[in-house]
Amino acid sequence: LQLYEEWVFDVRGLTVPTSDTPEEAKQASAVQLFLQTAHRARRDFTPTPSDLAAIVAVCRALEGMPLGIELAAAWIRHLSCADVAHQLTASNELLTTSLRNVPARHRSVTAVFDHSWQLLRTDEQAGNARLACFQGSFTAAAAATIALTSKETLQALVDKSLLRRQDERYDMHALLRQFAQEKLTAAEATATAERHADFYLALLNAQENIEETAERQIIQAELPNIRAAWEWTAQKRAYAVLEKSLMMLHRFYSVQSWFQEGIALFAQTLADLTQAEPETAVPAGILCEILSRQARMQIQIGQLEAAKEALDTAVTYLPLIDDPKQHSVVLGYLAMTAYYAGEHERATKLAQESLDLAKQANDIDGAGFATNFLGSCAKAQGKYELARGYFEQAVAIYQQQDDLLGAAMTIHNLGNLGQAMGDYDTAQRHYLTCGRIFKELRHDHGLATTLINAGKLAHKQGNLAQAAAWLHEGVTLKRTLQDERGTAVALCGLGDLAVAQGEYEQAHTYLIEAITLANKSGDVNLVLEGLEVLGVLAHQRGAATSAARLLAFVLIQPGVSQEVKEYASQAQANIGVDLHPDVIAWAQQQTMTELVAQILDGLLPLQAN
Repeated sequence: LQLYEEWVFDVRGLTVPTSDTPEEAKQASAVQLFLQTAHRARRDFTPTPSDLAAIVAVCRALEGMPLGIELAAAWIRHLSCADVAHQLTASNELLTTSLRNVPARHRSVTAVFDHSWQLLRTDEQAGNARLACFQGSFTAAAAATIALTSKETLQALVDKSLLRRQDERYDMHALLRQFAQEKLTAAEATATAERHADFYLALLNAQENIEETAERQIIQAELPNIRAAWEWTAQKRAYAVLEKSLMMLHRFYSVQSWFQEGIALFAQTLADLTQAEPETAVPAGILCEILSRQARMQIQIGQLEAAKEALDTAVTYLPLIDDPKQHSVVLGYLAMTAYYAGEHERATKLAQESLDLAKQANDIDGAGFATNFLGSCAKAQGKYELARGYFEQAVAIYQQQDDLLGAAMTIHNLGNLGQAMGDYDTAQRHYLTCGRIFKELRHDHGLATTLINAGKLAHKQGNLAQAAAWLHEGVTLKRTLQDERGTAVALCGLGDLAVAQGEYEQAHTYLIEAITLANKSGDVNLVLEGLEVLGVLAHQRGAATSAARLLAFVLIQPGVSQEVKEYASQAQANIGVDLHPDVIAWAQQQTMTELVAQILDGLLPLQAN
């Protein structure tokens, strides 16, 4: 079980008396914990000097271990302090002979638990053992349904320090949980686990509007148990239940912006499903759905190569799946990976196929997603009016569904479109609208993205102080979310701002990190945006040739968006760089990988000698 090696009790740092004087004993945190617990067990408990001596002996025997002290102190209801010390010493000596390789303090807590167990009534023993199925805290209602345990029994276990209660929730120490689990028969453990999985996945699926903060708080409070229920269901191959719960988990992790945790959970589920038995025994629909939802979260934080790999695998299952909705989902997410790879025409084709399939499946959410993304593809190709039409259609779809999050994301895209078209007032209005919604929903990913793009807009409007504030707030959030691509977007904005303020060394630092992260994520257009700003910086620092080469490279790339291409053309005109044929020829000979490597290795001069 690796129980003894894994639990380190010293972290609480409870002090143990070094002398036997009552004054020093009462100052030690270990003794104070014992006294507090003893008073809870027996209200009239007033320790005598001899009691304090026995308490000190107990605390020393347990080496200040909080769990052991709490359990031992609870015996005061039945035993004197001297008897507690004697029982502990006797049990410890017994365990010394049977478990020679176990540290003494851990042997003694085993003795504490065993003795506490013997003091329980039969119904308390049964309830305590079944309660070990919970991960983290739980409610009395969950205990009644799953562990078949009454409130009275829960309170009795609290009184005996085998459970802890805070507000209206209970929890069990991890070590006690392992001890209690050993008391269950295999049949009892299975039956309890089934009730646990049924209860928590039903609770998950009962949340109809997971975008609402109150419903997310319910799931968040129960998440350790929901995860355990999901994992147990996967182990038992209850595919219908898994399929029903999968989308809710994906929505929860996405709205919470907990992408890393969601990715890890789905990756582990895939591994469990495919390693335990032949892959062909697992329904293709389940594997495809998990892969595609995992990929969506990977895209959100810029893990584009990993997402592409997951989606390529998902595509292999599509011939085995009749549901047009699943085809639509996979193709829609593939459109995103193509878009970030700079393949805008292919992305458009995939997004249109996704939309057609969503309509065929009567999947309104899918239709909203595909329509929104067609707008992004049109914007990248400079088809701004077409993009506006798609975005406005998508907003209408989401609003008809009362989908605040979907509407906010699309309104944000309308803000980006306004910024690209030079309609700054409209862009600002859209950013304020979607930013307010993201705040209300506590959607950190959307809020951070809005702050970053609003910061870039403020820079264009000449409000440099506001630009800096929003960009810094956005990059901090993106780093917290471990969104490397989003971090790179913010750093590009900060680099551009630093160039405008003449802070060239700081700009260089921002841009090198931005290009590194963008290149790592696989976002071609974002790398090109970073190179464009770096070209302007190089010119300002006297490296005119490198500036011309960088701008030329950006302008000739097939994957460059119309917006970044316009920025590069404007920069070329503003700084007076002439793109001679030899500069164009040099740019044509470079691959993006080679050019980024030259920059990161310091082989491309970025300032005059």
